[in-house]
This record gives sequence, structure tokens and C-alpha cells, in this order.
Amino acid sequence: MELGMESIDCVVSRLLDHGIHIALDGDKLKVRAARGALSEDISSLIRSRRDEIVDYLTRHRSIRSLDVPAISHVADAGQKVPVSFSQQRLWFIDRIDEGSRQYHLPVILRLSGNLDTAAMQRAIDEIVRRHEVLRTRFVEVDGVPKQIVVEAERVPISTISLRQYGGEQQELALQRAIEQVCDLPFDLEQGRLLRVALIALSDVEHLAVLVQHHIVSDGWSSGVFVREFSALYDAFVGGSESPLPAPDLQYADFALWQRDWLVGDRLQGLYQYWEEQLRDIPLVHGLPLDRPRPKHQDHRGAVHLQRIEPALSDSIREMARQENVTLFMLLQTAFSLLVSRLSLEQDVVIGTPVAGRARTELEPLLGFFVNNLALRSRFDASMSFRDALSTQKKVVLDAYAYQHLPFEMLVDRINPNRSTAYDPVFQIVFAINNNEIGGLELSGLGVTPLIPRTRHAKTDLELLVEEREGGFQIGWTYRTGLFDECTIASFSEAYARLLQGIVSDASVGVFDYDLVGEGASQQLLAARGASMDYPTRPVQQQIAEQAQRTPASPAVVCGDVTLSYAE
Repeated sequence: MELGMESIDCVVSRLLDHGIHIALDGDKLKVRAARGALSEDISSLIRSRRDEIVDYLTRHRSIRSLDVPAISHVADAGQKVPVSFSQQRLWFIDRIDEGSRQYHLPVILRLSGNLDTAAMQRAIDEIVRRHEVLRTRFVEVDGVPKQIVVEAERVPISTISLRQYGGEQQELALQRAIEQVCDLPFDLEQGRLLRVALIALSDVEHLAVLVQHHIVSDGWSSGVFVREFSALYDAFVGGSESPLPAPDLQYADFALWQRDWLVGDRLQGLYQYWEEQLRDIPLVHGLPLDRPRPKHQDHRGAVHLQRIEPALSDSIREMARQENVTLFMLLQTAFSLLVSRLSLEQDVVIGTPVAGRARTELEPLLGFFVNNLALRSRFDASMSFRDALSTQKKVVLDAYAYQHLPFEMLVDRINPNRSTAYDPVFQIVFAINNNEIGGLELSGLGVTPLIPRTRHAKTDLELLVEEREGGFQIGWTYRTGLFDECTIASFSEAYARLLQGIVSDASVGVFDYDLVGEGASQQLLAARGASMDYPTRPVQQQIAEQAQRTPASPAVVCGDVTLSYAE
């Protein structure tokens, strides 16, 4: 990680991205980091630029994530405790939609070798005993959700044998079995929000399918779960007791702390920033849809996988270094520009998740900590991509600084027009996955994490970027009720071409990059009959022309009402 020549705000941002938290205690600089994150190179960098970091934190200390107070263990098992703000949102979604399969989080591990099923059972039971959130029920009290921790019990592990099948027939049966395990609904009120299945392909080949509901877990938590499972399984196979220290905190402690901390001037400062940042944002994105938006959201989804080869990926990394931005900033700005170009909208809002674990003591816990930030991008014809990147860098840094306002409280505060047809604030998400599960080892077993086939989508469109084999793998998860596979494939091709153009010359105007090749630019937007150039004809004439071309497409969205051009 070459940080020495980067601007100080970018250094601070990248340290946060890597789980390294820095704070001021008076005039002293305090550094906290997850195990293994604080390398000698990074330690040397912090020492060499200490004065700059202190100055930066002094200027931003009023709201920086680094001023978060300590969390204490206060929640008692068996009590009805308030849920966190994120949990409250998922609880309401589960009630309204009569289920929430789109918020199931599966982890699938292929286990090769002689599996000790007794050690596996014991390891799973111990994780549930350690983490109260996995044995939590969510009940309604006076119209609001509360969480109750129940006693630990033996976790049922369903066993499925596919030994009788072979070849392609076994693969088809395996996919059906995985889908059944992953899609089986959870009952939030009854609890047991961890489901485990063991699928036997042969005596020495198994798949462990671990499914958690998002209300008790997140991507970071899945990594914690798998690492604890590895340590416990190895210990139990060897005849030892658990090597893991008892947790100092439980998720319910965080939920209580969050509600106590977000009050007064601190809360008002967060509100003030986000209200100003999101004033007059568009209600819904303008990406061309293949079908009219339904009145109620359809969460059926699919994923399109894209591979960015190492040569282009290396050029992107090098450009990020030269421009003093993080990889996330560059890729997110490029994606926002793509959405702007495809939708013919100069004002774009994209969501992105952040870990939400500002205190080191939260890092080893399981639970739903992740928060969503709304990143707004505004483009105009006078901007080069370099200009847009510089502007967006500040947007991202400011969003990180004010990240502690739960998205649910933000939505309630700004109170945008609500509709069952689309999500409030943003409907498109961009993220880079840093929650690695790879490198897992189990005693006597070969372990391969598998990517589950997505059949549900939480938002209209979500991009997840992962670094693999020197390049980038990008998963485009989309709602099949809105987009066809070929449309998403064309979006992904345009994104790759835009990235290639950006690394070739960042001084080009944002609306001047060729998205699909010379002479073919109109094809990508043929579905909405639009030109890549911003029109200059009167608005009423544009509307009439659009109605002739795409009479069934949405023209007006207001609350729960959607009118097509024909209507």
C-alpha cells in the first residue's frame, strides 16, 4: 500500500477502509486496528505523517467517527431490549412483505475429506452460545419491535444425501437443495435465525450451508462466524476445549448504546449535514427499464458476473494512486457517471454500505452493524472526469465523517415521498467487498467457499466489486421484474469501456466518453429512444416524442401512483 505521497484526507480515509481507527486523546494520537491490519509499513507511515494527521483530526473532530465513546455491557439476557435502528427497518420490511427472503445471508463451504460431524455440531452450538444475537427473538410490544435473548439450545443441522446421484444430475439436485435451504423463510418472532444444512455428495465430499437472517448478521459477521467455526472445529477435533475468549459485549449492548449516544447536539449535527447534502434529490433513478415499474416492489433477482482483466485493473489502481483517491472513490465515481449517462440525469444518488463498527470492541461480534450512506454525484458538461473525481472525493470523505446517522433515522428526518414501488433516497447500490472468507482451514479438510446463486435482489441494482486473481470480479445483482439479462450485460460492457477511457485520459469531458464503441452509442439507449447528447428541444416536444417511442414506460411517479407515457 503506497500511501506516502497521498494527500492527508485520502490517507485517513484509506486507513479507515482497512479497519485502522485513529483518534485524538487531548493532543495525543491514538491508533486502534484489527489484528494483522497494522503492518510495519502503515505504522511507519502514521509516525512520519503524525503532525498532518493530528491537524486533520483537529479540524474534523466535531463529528469524526473517531470520537465515538466506549460501549459497556449493560443488556441482560431475557429482558425485552430495544432493537437497533437497522434491525427496526428489517423488522418492518418483514412485516409488510410477509417475509424477507431477500435478506437471507448464505455462506456455502465445500468440505473435502473426512468430516467430523460431531465436532461440527459442537462448534456450531458453541458459536450460538457465545453470540446471543443468534438466539434472539423479535417480538412486538406496543407496536414496536423488541429483542429477547433465549437460552442456548442444540442447533438442528439438517442432513441431505445426494450420494445416489452423479455428474450433471447431482449438480442439478445440489442446486435445488441449496435453494430450498436458502429460501426457507425465517420466523423473526420464534427466533432461530441461523439455519445449517449438511449436504453429502459422497462419504468424503460435503457442502455446509449456513444461512443467517440479515437482522442478526452482516457481511463482516459472516467472516467472524467462519473464523470462529474454524478455530472451534480444529480444537474439538483435537480433543481440546474452546480456545476463544468470552465476548466482552453482546449485540444488545450496541443497540442500547446506539440509542443513548445519538442524542442532542451530536444528532443535530448529523441531521444538518445530511439534510443539506440530500436536499432536492431525485425521487427515483432514471435508468432505462425493460418493463414498467410495478406498484409494489418485486424482490425476485439474478446476478450477472463481470470480469475486469488484470491489465485494466492495474491501470485503475495506478490511476487511483496518482490522483490521491482510494480505489472505491474512483470506481464509484465512474459508476455514478455511467448511471448519469445511461439515465440522462445529471443528479445521481447511489447508496453504499459501511461496516458501522467504529469501536474496536465491536469487531469480534456478530450482528447487524452495517449502515448505508447516500452518495450524491452531480455532473455537468464543463467537468472532466478528473474534476468529477476530485469533487466526489470530498463527498465520500464527508459521508465517512458523518456516517453514524443510521439510514433509517435519515429517511424519517428528510421524509421523502414514500412509495411501495421504490425504495426511498436511493435504489442503486455500489460496494467493494473487503469481508474475506478465503484462506479458511479446517483440520483434515480442504475448504472452498462457494458463491451462492442469487435469486433475490434487495434493490433495483447493486454492484459488488471484489479483487480476484489480480483483476476485479463485479457482481451486478438486479431485479428481474425491471431488467433483462441482456440489458444488464450491456450496462456492464459500457462500464468496462468507460473505465478504459478514464484510465487512458482523465481530462476528457464526462459526457464525451464513448460507452459502447464508435458509431454504436445509440444502441445502448435504444430501449428508451434517447440520444447520448443532451437534447436542446423544448421539454413538451421531448415528452411527446418519447410517448410515441415508448408509450408503456413510466413517465410520472408520485407516491404509489405510476403513470405511463400513454396514460
